[in-house]
Amino acid sequence: MTEISKIEKILITNMPLYLSLFQILLINLQINFKFEVGFQFDLVIELVGIVLAWVSVRYLQKKAFAKLL
Repeated sequence: MTEISKIEKILITNMPLYLSLFQILLINLQINFKFEVGFQFDLVIELVGIVLAWVSVRYLQKKAFAKLL
């Protein structure tokens, strides 16, 4: 197994953990900006976070399946 595939395997198996950490980071951003901007900015950050998480998971899954074939 090459070094890159080891890293990808670690990333794929730990993806829920990384997504949880990413959500915690987004919550911190929301708390920091809530007092300055208001509710609409919170929704934007939430949507961007969901989209980024989904795209990153799909990208890693496609790379993993491509290596299996």
